[in-house]
Amino acid sequence: MEHVPSAAEMLGWIETVVGQGVRRPGYPADAWTERWLAERLAEFGLEVTLEPVEVRRWQPGAGLLRLDDGTSWTGMPLPHTAPTGGLRGRIARLADARPGDIVVDEVTFSELPQSYVKTLATSAYDPEGVFDTLVQTIPFGPRMMEVVEPALAAGAVGFVGALTGLPWETRDYYVPYDAVERPIPALWLSGTDARRLLARLPCEGELIAESATDTVITHNVVATLPGSSPHTVIVASHHDAPWARPWRTPPAWPSSWPPPATGPASRPGNARTT
Repeated sequence: MEHVPSAAEMLGWIETVVGQGVRRPGYPADAWTERWLAERLAEFGLEVTLEPVEVRRWQPGAGLLRLDDGTSWTGMPLPHTAPTGGLRGRIARLADARPGDIVVDEVTFSELPQSYVKTLATSAYDPEGVFDTLVQTIPFGPRMMEVVEPALAAGAVGFVGALTGLPWETRDYYVPYDAVERPIPALWLSGTDARRLLARLPCEGELIAESATDTVITHNVVATLPGSSPHTVIVASHHDAPWARPWRTPPAWPSSWPPPATGPASRPGNARTT
């Protein structure tokens, strides 16, 4: 490469990509990013190909928990859980749940000491010796993707995830993103709203969690730089971003539901840039 990008130029790339909006699986911003990456890598003189990958795209619709006392909170349906236009029932904590309940369970992000991660690595470079002092907060609870499974085991007909253990306030938590279909409707509530709900349990209410799923094509962006040795070095990353906030105001949902198909997609952990 004749030109080595500066830090400012690389930060500009990040701003450009993030400016397209949330790059969840199947969203237009991720399809745009595929094309943008291919163009940039080709400009660097690499051999670029796009490998098609068929994936299931999931998009959320209305999400609401309404109690019989008139209190209601807006939430985000969990990816690839069963949609419902209205499920009534008893709402209770997981520890107090009966078969047929809508179960509420709290999520707290896990902390991962980098000293432990170092023991899993084939090698480590830490000349300043800071790994033993660092702790990474990962955006998952101890069950990772299996947030609904304890409720299923308890015989629940619905699930409400209480995001009380997150370091920021949000209900837009795109987990699980393993694309596994789960057979009950489910909804995330922000930490503040979830604490208000927990103070009222057990109670009666209605869960609304709408969504739409279809099949689309995404692409792995593969760029090859021929070398002179017999060895192959692979650098891989995903080009989706299920939690990234747009730098500009996103378009409003269409008045009709489900939303129309909007083009190629990617599945986290599958489509990638190499």
